[in-house]
Amino acid sequence: MRYRLLAVAALAAAPRLMSAQDPYAEPDFFTVTTYEISIPTGDTRRFVGSPSWAGLSWEGRWPLGNRSATAGVLIGLNEFSERFNGTTNFPSGAATGPQFRYLLSMSAMATGYWYSFGTQRYRLYVGGGAGAMRIDQVYELGVQQVSRAAWHAVAAPEIGTEYFGLGSLFVGVFGIRFNVPLSGGDYVGGGSRSFRSVTFRLGISER
Repeated sequence: MRYRLLAVAALAAAPRLMSAQDPYAEPDFFTVTTYEISIPTGDTRRFVGSPSWAGLSWEGRWPLGNRSATAGVLIGLNEFSERFNGTTNFPSGAATGPQFRYLLSMSAMATGYWYSFGTQRYRLYVGGGAGAMRIDQVYELGVQQVSRAAWHAVAAPEIGTEYFGLGSLFVGVFGIRFNVPLSGGDYVGGGSRSFRSVTFRLGISER
């Protein structure tokens, strides 16, 4: 997991085009790097009930037209894990003992945002992304381990705000994204799953 997060961080540090003269002017291209906390919902919550505190994403955005909208690309990682000692009921029977459950989601999406309202200090945006999400699932019971993985089409609506208060090169970003992958795969317990989550993004836009 660590090397994957480092890979995303390395992309965030890559050379970029930006306009630094005016902190409120829209550059031709800018990046958004965010730390993410994800709350499991649906099938994710049924498998791992604990929030993900290990999330990271990098995004590039290009302003469009009159610069009230952007288009871009995003790559991100979120990791869910949980250990407990108890009983889990499966369609084929129950399993009791020390258990470890793990989910890693890796996303690659095209994004688009519309900036609906703003001042010299902040502006609000709505939009989101669509693309592909890979889910890696690991389930351990005692010394036995089962792994599953699958690709899913995903849509991710998002709302957020940008705050212009960090100098001429950096803008604070806070967003809330709902990750909605289509059901797919053949996961632990049998059948397809849609591992959904609500993600809180906190980061910096580099201008």
